[in-house]
Amino acid sequence: MLKLNTLSGFGSGVAGGAAAIGATYGYIMGGKSSPGTFEDVADRLTFSTSVNAAHTDADLSSGTAQPVAVSDTSTYGYVGGGQSGPGISAMDRIDFSASTTAANTDSDLTEASWGQFGLSDTATYGYFTGGYSNATSSATDRITFSSGVTAANTDSDLSSARTRGADVSDQGTYGYTVGGRTSVRTASTDRITYATGAFALNTDSDLAVATDFNIGITDATTYGYVTGGTTGANTAATDRITLSTGVNAANTDSDMNTAKQAPASTSDGGTTGFGYSVAGLTGGRIAATDRITFSTGAFALNTDSDSSLVRCELVGISDGVG
Repeated sequence: MLKLNTLSGFGSGVAGGAAAIGATYGYIMGGKSSPGTFEDVADRLTFSTSVNAAHTDADLSSGTAQPVAVSDTSTYGYVGGGQSGPGISAMDRIDFSASTTAANTDSDLTEASWGQFGLSDTATYGYFTGGYSNATSSATDRITFSSGVTAANTDSDLSSARTRGADVSDQGTYGYTVGGRTSVRTASTDRITYATGAFALNTDSDLAVATDFNIGITDATTYGYVTGGTTGANTAATDRITLSTGVNAANTDSDMNTAKQAPASTSDGGTTGFGYSVAGLTGGRIAATDRITFSTGAFALNTDSDSSLVRCELVGISDGVG
């Protein structure tokens, strides 16, 4: 997605912080390395050192662009959907203890879709929502973490059809689908209340500027960041959501060094204090990484965390953040 690699309520923030104590690795997966070239490549980012490197044991079972990802933050992550020319419904499951990935048909999406939002309450359910499947969609599939089974869940459908936006979560109470595209770029936000599984519009969390192909990053306790994407031109601009209120506002101190769209995001949730915006599309595809230091809210280029290949429309996942 990270997603988004990406926020309200202190209670959920505390829960997220607890989950992130064990954060060890982030994974950067899939994407396009050139027009029509769909990658299955996985990189593994070691949070303690910020070093990223190709990790073939975690490669996806097939190449895909604009896939979706969710994590239960302790045992498994799920990465799938996307497109490889046609849309894909297949889901892979990554075993965090072994850092290995394999196809898991029980977790397949109910229909082929790409450009979805991925959100997780970190304990019980993950949500694959929106995206594009013949047309822009508001439909939601829900995965039950205890069984790994995915099924349509109409109670969790978005308030409107939307694709290619940022997803951010506070790790227990609320998750957000921010920006993206309906028939045009949008600034709007839907917020899911994890206790009920229902989405509703939440205008306090809307973007400052309508943007798609952006990503979300969270520190799981204080702030979520929605950054990059395109407003018609690539942007480095960042909005910051205050977790205690759910209010989103432009935060120029957190703008990225690089104006880019369609990167991957991953976060250690505050374990070592960093989040990552990896690869993406500027004038061309890049491998470069912008790293945010959560204590300052500032991004800086970090070459140790660069992708193993140039690509865009990829997704990130973490063993410590849903």
